[in-house]
Amino acid sequence: MITIRNLEWFPRLRTISIDAENEEEDLNDLTQMRSELNEIRSVVYDLKKYITEISGESSQRTRENTRKLIKKSSTYF
Repeated sequence: MITIRNLEWFPRLRTISIDAENEEEDLNDLTQMRSELNEIRSVVYDLKKYITEISGESSQRTRENTRKLIKKSSTYF
């Protein structure tokens, strides 16, 4: 879209205008957005930690199952 100079996708009407009359309202909006961003970061961090734990547990189970299979197969020889 950018290479053909079609900029209709750009959210011009959604941007925060910096205006002396709306300064307090803009600051409140920015504060709220920062707060929401911090909450989202916290959730993402917790999910990342949870996924890392699950991945570690899964890897450990896989190693244990592989060891059991190797142990079983070595008793047949």
